[in-house]
Amino acid sequence: MSKNKIDEKELIFRKVKEKERLTFYQNAMLSVNEFATSSLGFSWKRFKRILMLNRLTFGLIAKIFMKDMVDYAVVYDNKMVAGFTILTSKENYALGNVFTIPEYRGKGLASIIVNKVTSEFSDKPIELNVDIKNEIAIHIYKKYGFKEKNRTKQFIENIPFQTKPFAKGYSAKILEYNDLENLDKLRKEIPQFDVILKAYKRGLKKSKKRALQIETQVPCALLEDNEIIGLGRAVWSKTTPHTATILASAILPEGTENYASFITFITTELIPYDIKKFNWNLSEKTKPFENSFVSFLSKPVRESIVMEKEIEIN
Repeated sequence: MSKNKIDEKELIFRKVKEKERLTFYQNAMLSVNEFATSSLGFSWKRFKRILMLNRLTFGLIAKIFMKDMVDYAVVYDNKMVAGFTILTSKENYALGNVFTIPEYRGKGLASIIVNKVTSEFSDKPIELNVDIKNEIAIHIYKKYGFKEKNRTKQFIENIPFQTKPFAKGYSAKILEYNDLENLDKLRKEIPQFDVILKAYKRGLKKSKKRALQIETQVPCALLEDNEIIGLGRAVWSKTTPHTATILASAILPEGTENYASFITFITTELIPYDIKKFNWNLSEKTKPFENSFVSFLSKPVRESIVMEKEIEIN
């Protein structure tokens, strides 16, 4: 195959067809093969099997839960050679799942994709997350106006996970639906708290008899003298049945020193569900808890740069 660059005029950009969705995600995951294997605790072969098992639900998931997320195929000579995903929110666009299949790398497709995205989705800022080791991609993004916004680190830890006991007067509990009436302090002090709370409400309302359960969660509350001063939850799905993600950033400043103890409480509650590992991200949202928590963690499995391209004002 010639190593000549491909001209954008030779390419077709279109939405991924339902019958192509499995192939799309297999190709997208090739770039994180090592991450999926070592971090999430299962082999690439098993990951592909999970994709196959979920094949019939992809369309339903996309329609119900991902109506603002669109997968795009880049077609050359009737073949999907690259792709990307655009997630639309009120504030911005998020660019993800950018891939080029191995035999078409080095032909300028990544630059064409980024140029296309920045041209077509120019009415809002565009945000993306790129591995800190992916120097080629970082160079391309900078070339098209993306600037570093912040950095993230991903940690994977085993369960049981021990840190330190709660300080006197502090404790934690499983969040119950009745507790939602006693969150005025959090609502006043935490930005966009009502948006955060929606995720907890969905989990509390979820029926065990529901035919299709995409996500399972354990919602918890951090307390100071029996008053709720923070929320945190563990989330996992059928695709990663033994690894949960810990989401715990809606916590008032007075709970910071007990953050590690709160995470230990949450992870202990996962043991009956046969959860073996948990994933926690140091990000802009969890930065306030870095000093009180990161010392209990092992080395990060992945470090990323969050980049953003702002709206260009002519």
